[in-house]
Parts: sequence; C-alpha cells; structure tokens
Amino acid sequence: MSPARKRKRSFGMLFVITALLAGVLGYWAVSRYLGFADAPVAGLDPGDSVLVERGDSFVTVLGKLHVAGVHDGQELEWQALARQLGAAGRLQVGEYALEPGPTPRMLLLRMRDGKVISHRFTIVEKETGIAEERPAIAGVFVRRLKLGMKLQTDPTVIYGMGAAYA
Repeated sequence: MSPARKRKRSFGMLFVITALLAGVLGYWAVSRYLGFADAPVAGLDPGDSVLVERGDSFVTVLGKLHVAGVHDGQELEWQALARQLGAAGRLQVGEYALEPGPTPRMLLLRMRDGKVISHRFTIVEKETGIAEERPAIAGVFVRRLKLGMKLQTDPTVIYGMGAAYA
C-alpha cells in the first residue's frame, strides 16, 4: 500500500472514531440534560418555598433555590432549560412553593407563569362586631372595587390611622 493511501486510510479512521466519539458524547449530554429537566427535585420538604424579588437575576434565583435545598443540576443545565422554556429573564416576582415532587422544568414554568403561593388574610373588624353583617359590609367594598371607585369610607380611614384613631 502506498504512503498516500495509508495516510488517506488513517485520516478516514480518525474521522470515523472522532464522529463516533462526538455522537456518544452528544447522546450522553442530551440524556443527562433530559434526566435533569424531568426528574423530581430531591431535598425538598413540605412547606419549603423560595421568594423571587424584584430585580433578582436568574443566577440570584438559582442561588436562592440552592439555599432552599435544590442541589440538582449544574448552573449551565438550569440556564439551558430556562432558555428553552422562555423563562430566562422572565421570572415573575413572588413566593413559590417548593413542595417535594416537582421537576426543574415544572419549577421554572411556575416561576415564568407567576404561579405564586396565595396567602389569605382578614382585615376593615372595627366595622362591625356582628358576624352576620360582615358579608353585606364586605359586599359594599367589593362592588366599589369592581367599579373602580375609591373606597372613601370611614372604616378605611380609621384602619389607616391605626392606634392614632380615638
């Protein structure tokens, strides 16, 4: 076999080996990424949450997730997933539940779509001491808010004044 033919054959073998190696590495990277994106996040306890605040960068939110117990995946995997989901730079401000079971994909979709934890609270008790009257009084405020009216009611002012009201 001529030296030129040997070089050509060696180059062909090198090309085939390189292509196979690239294919195996590519398959491994995609499998790892999909395994990360769709596997439930470990290390979360019921009642855990993370607070995304105005001005938080994506890297800051990742740091908060890490502090809250989310140790799955590398930063590059989280960033790639966020870009894929259109969540990078679009995380909504709010408090998000980190209950056991969600995948990184589910967490980022919740944050992108603003599916925050809702907290109930009750206020305006100085208005009445009679429980049966509360729905009627609340209805007045709800109707005014639906119409876009200012509340302009004494109880609102009284509540705002707090202890200064005598």
